[in-house]
Amino acid sequence: MALSERIRHLESDYSSKDIDWVKYVRDHYKTIFMNSKAVFMDVNSHYWEHHRLEDYLASKQYDPNLAWIIFYINQISGNVNFKEIKSLLIPRIDTIRGLYQSYLQAKAHVKACRNA
Repeated sequence: MALSERIRHLESDYSSKDIDWVKYVRDHYKTIFMNSKAVFMDVNSHYWEHHRLEDYLASKQYDPNLAWIIFYINQISGNVNFKEIKSLLIPRIDTIRGLYQSYLQAKAHVKACRNA
């Protein structure tokens, strides 16, 4: 299987591929922020072991597709700044799952209204 195909298989519903989902997440920033937990990192092991947030998330059994949301709620511009951080807010997966279900319902409602 080609590398691009393997990468596509790693993509989950929570990735940033759907611009409407990205907008929905941005609209619900406060909800996500308030339902996040602070994770404190061992600076030495973090610096040497994790070069990208996606790698860190995968090592901690989180969905790496949440990286863009975590960057957003932590106001981190990207992986370049990830190596230097000492703590990170990580949203609860049930919050993200609930928001995604709410997003799908809203999207279906809009589609139904347009087709009526």
